[in-house]
Amino acid sequence: MLEKWNHTVTVGGDVFGPTVNLASRLETHSEPGRIQVSRAAQDRLAEEFDLEPRGPVPLKGFGSVPTWFLLGRRSATARSPPLSCLGATAP
Repeated sequence: MLEKWNHTVTVGGDVFGPTVNLASRLETHSEPGRIQVSRAAQDRLAEEFDLEPRGPVPLKGFGSVPTWFLLGRRSATARSPPLSCLGATAP
């Protein structure tokens, strides 16, 4: 079965793989009109977007997955200051 593969495969223009399966299951198990994201997405979005913790959701093939709802873009004043403003430098 394609969902057991550890890499992405393209078949006739369709994409299959664990990331696509996770996104599909997150969409299916979300509440109507809301965007539900995984920890990886939350980690990347947290600086510029407001997210609401939803908690773990059981997803077939993935087990219990921690999830968040995307609420919207943060205002410019609510964002964290850049590292340079804090006297730190990026690695």
